[in-house]
Amino acid sequence: MNSVIHPELTSKADYLLPSLTMGYLLTKQTLWIIPAILFIPFIFQSYLKLPWEQAFSNGTDNVLFCFIGIWASIVAKAYYQKIELVVEVEQQNKLLTHYAAEIEKMTLLEERNRMSKELHDTLGHSFISIIMILMLPSLLWIVSLPRSRNG
Repeated sequence: MNSVIHPELTSKADYLLPSLTMGYLLTKQTLWIIPAILFIPFIFQSYLKLPWEQAFSNGTDNVLFCFIGIWASIVAKAYYQKIELVVEVEQQNKLLTHYAAEIEKMTLLEERNRMSKELHDTLGHSFISIIMILMLPSLLWIVSLPRSRNG
């Protein structure tokens, strides 16, 4: 097998992948796994005939990779929360745009109704004034007619 990484190094790092995965999938219910990850190399120390220093090194590597998995999980959750927030903000913006359009329509309708009422009142008063002015000569003529017959 032609590998860029030395086969001895890859076999030494294989034990870290489960720690990384366990850290990534860690929940409050599985929090007990962190001490277990630390002590697994010590449990198998006599079986694997590892020196204490190497068992300690493997245990700390396991815990370190477990925390890297936890960190990756937190980053992934933050990323998905950010996406959810972006979707929610976009929905709120669409709703706000819709409400702004509705308010604009209502404002235009109110302004149109106000102008219509104003125009109606102004024209009504003007026409009444014109009608009264036009009726004035005939009323004056009717009022002056009995005086001229008596006079």
